[in-house]
Amino acid sequence: MEDPISELYSEKDFIITFKERINSKIIEEVKEKKKKLISELEELRLKCTLKGITFEDQLNLEYQGVIQAISICLEENYDFDTYMTLIGIPLYCWEQISGKPHDIKGLIEFYKSEYYRKMPYNNIRAKLFASIITNKSRVDSGDSIDITNISSMAPYCNLILTDRKMRNRVHALKISEDYDVKVFSLNEYKELTEYLRSI
Repeated sequence: MEDPISELYSEKDFIITFKERINSKIIEEVKEKKKKLISELEELRLKCTLKGITFEDQLNLEYQGVIQAISICLEENYDFDTYMTLIGIPLYCWEQISGKPHDIKGLIEFYKSEYYRKMPYNNIRAKLFASIITNKSRVDSGDSIDITNISSMAPYCNLILTDRKMRNRVHALKISEDYDVKVFSLNEYKELTEYLRSI
């Protein structure tokens, strides 16, 4: 049998990532990042509602958020993980698709395209964040992770269980219709049970 590492090298380029073992320091850092994110989202929500920013205007900004983040990352000295998440891995994937190495301009043009906007994860995530940012009610501590989870799961699941506020938001934005997914809140026990029995 050949050396498996040599075999991998002969197939194609690949990216290896690793995660540190979770310890109390990492847990505290994650908690602090979450607090900071909620605070920043709430601050943004207050600014947007005071300025009268519409859902549609914010939706367009949400779709372009990756481009803005890339620009900031290139101008400032960001850590390796942030660079890889925003630029390194997407650029590698873009090279695999386009065949053009280091084509950051092409990647940015893709981020501006309707193709990018119509990708389920991007579409759902942008709509949910635009809704939260332009809403009159405060940002909840679980909103960000709910958005990530719903954006990831809605296109592929039959059922999502979330809190009432997020369920109402998903229905109002017609995400449940667009992706043919049933979305229940935690207090809809009877409806959820009936649905589960029907399948």
